[in-house]
Amino acid sequence: MQTYWGYSTFRPGQDKVMEAVLSGQDTLVLFPTGGGKSLCYQVPALLLDGLTIVISPLVALMEDQVSQLMSKGIRAAYINSTLSKAEVEQRLVNARNGMYRLLYMAPERLKTDLWQVEKPGLPIRLVAIDEAHCISEWGHDFRPSYRTIREDMGELPENTRWMALTATATPEVRNDLLKTLQFRDPVVVTGRFSRPNLQWWVQQTSKRDDLFVRAVKKGIEKGSGIVYANRRRDCEEWAEMFTKMGIPSKPYHAGLDAGDRTAIQQQWISNEISLVVATNAFGMGIDKPDCRFVVHHTLPLSLEAYYQEAGRAGRDGEESFPVLIFKKTDIETLKQRIHRSYPKVEQLISTYRGIADQLELAVGSEQQDFEPVPVQSISRRTGLSESVVRASIQLLQRLEILEQRELHQPRYRIQWSVSRAALLETLRIPSKKHDFLEQLMRFIPQEAFREMVEVEEKSLCESLNRNASTLQKAFHVLQEQDHLLSFRRLGEEPLIRLMTARSVTPLIDPNKAYAYRDILLQKFDYMVQYATSEGCREQFLRVYFGDDAGKPCGHCDRCEAQSASRRNEYSSKDVRRLWKLFDADPARAIHLREIRKETGWSVEKVKRVTHYMLREDILVTEPGERGLYRKK
Repeated sequence: MQTYWGYSTFRPGQDKVMEAVLSGQDTLVLFPTGGGKSLCYQVPALLLDGLTIVISPLVALMEDQVSQLMSKGIRAAYINSTLSKAEVEQRLVNARNGMYRLLYMAPERLKTDLWQVEKPGLPIRLVAIDEAHCISEWGHDFRPSYRTIREDMGELPENTRWMALTATATPEVRNDLLKTLQFRDPVVVTGRFSRPNLQWWVQQTSKRDDLFVRAVKKGIEKGSGIVYANRRRDCEEWAEMFTKMGIPSKPYHAGLDAGDRTAIQQQWISNEISLVVATNAFGMGIDKPDCRFVVHHTLPLSLEAYYQEAGRAGRDGEESFPVLIFKKTDIETLKQRIHRSYPKVEQLISTYRGIADQLELAVGSEQQDFEPVPVQSISRRTGLSESVVRASIQLLQRLEILEQRELHQPRYRIQWSVSRAALLETLRIPSKKHDFLEQLMRFIPQEAFREMVEVEEKSLCESLNRNASTLQKAFHVLQEQDHLLSFRRLGEEPLIRLMTARSVTPLIDPNKAYAYRDILLQKFDYMVQYATSEGCREQFLRVYFGDDAGKPCGHCDRCEAQSASRRNEYSSKDVRRLWKLFDADPARAIHLREIRKETGWSVEKVKRVTHYMLREDILVTEPGERGLYRKK
């Protein structure tokens, strides 16, 4: 830890986790956001003689972690949907030859034929499942592929260690994790969900936008921060608004180019900009210890999501402010959003048929590879709105009727239309295209002479020294005029594969289809309970995540309000004390400021006691003098 990360001490619980893993025990790690989960498998990965497989749900997260490890001189790589088949094969060969200490993978990769062929030759010593709450339907980000990780990994050497890590696991999720992963006599290490430096603050108001702007202005005085919004349009508009106010801001959402998202993230981390206005696409895996505030413009859909997002404030232990602002009408609006995310059975069937028709699949035929499926095309075929089509695709994936892979980088599918010999013959004839074709032939894998291959647009642009627009025009010329190749540009549209042969009507079990919707509604109800609770915010979070309730935190908005109320209460003893102060010199008038100085009371408490004594004719106010009192 000291050599590679510069740490001379462990965070609470880290040493216990590492000892359990190194001794060969199945280990479940439940650390709050910012608790140092990644080191719990990265350090053992350097100590164990072999390869550590890290299962991670997000492309951006695994790419970021690999980049950080490589910068420290630790050999690591990732395998995900942004890589071509040839690149994946090469990285698996490298892993087999001992070139990596850690290999990051999405869970869907474990189901591929290539993985099943290569796995027996890999020296796997540790399997670490990050964001393990995705395993459970009771988790806030359930992914069906997570539930079959143990099965998909198959037989591994007896001394292979297993561990699962998450920041947001309720007792139900913990039990489901341990059962699904088949952990035997597991060591469960739980971090404390108490964050003493966070000033949890919630406000329900009809004047949300005014309060929202004031909260950001006040927060920016403390340092950099994050604003979470529900809509991409809000991110764009608010970032522009705050920038005009003198707060350098950038929007962040899934609609931006991956390169732009990475640049914005780095600008915020390096303090080039003070504020990121983002959807929930921003934050996972980002390490910025000095984020001073996080403002939510409305209610998140679950306490798990809220705790993870709000918990990005104050990871350095300094005072920081998670702020939640919402309107009463938000509650019903968000409930309706959950319902809209679960289309009716007839809409699911219509979307399924639209996809199969788009893919030109006959009834009874199977789809071999993932294919891009434009949502707009399915919408036109079915008459359903694009939002309903997207929601239907998500639900069909959850029902394991289809698999979906999102493209995080624009890519090209390319195949030469001529043989290698014919292409070399073409290159003998001087032309303006000569250098471009020669470079392209060197860059594209040889498999392109037999089949379609996938390559990243960004890599192509860099290697061929072309921008994206010029590159696409060049490919059109080579395809339409020269007939040398065929290509297809893949944007952000999903790649989809039907998991079984096409049927006339897919079998959809309504109970299975809508069970998770009901879980989400229950989770949202807990979120509403938190936001409207009269008790300590932190206590509510502790109990929800299965921690001891403990004492009230003393620093959330509810605790502060109760403390202020207690400070402003008074007793007969207080009245007697003030009576003695006036009785010492009955003719003397005493100002409110002097009373505060003598008693140490708050202004509110002084007003309460003096008001009582005025009402009881013990005191009178001095005519023409505000705040001046004397004995009657």
